[in-house]
Amino acid sequence: MIAIELEYPSAEHELRIVERESGQHGARVDDLLRFAQAVRKVAHPGMREVCSTRTLVAAARLMRAGLTFRDATIAAVAGPLSDDLDLRRGLIAMIETYAD
Repeated sequence: MIAIELEYPSAEHELRIVERESGQHGARVDDLLRFAQAVRKVAHPGMREVCSTRTLVAAARLMRAGLTFRDATIAAVAGPLSDDLDLRRGLIAMIETYAD
């Protein structure tokens, strides 16, 4: 068995990936990436994983389809990351600080 350590792409590269894969551009994508960087710093046993680039692309696609930043990020990020209701409430509170 082997393990491969992967790191997140640089902020600039991740921005280009999310924009290219989702077709969404602008300040909302910047907010999404800043939110993801904040979540990646959270260490909580109830989180299955942290925000992957794939979840950011999913959220950006939902925004492009017409969902608000808040609704898209809750659907693509907060929901899949944890079943823990308190943790999910905390993630939603974080989302709302970036949704203003």
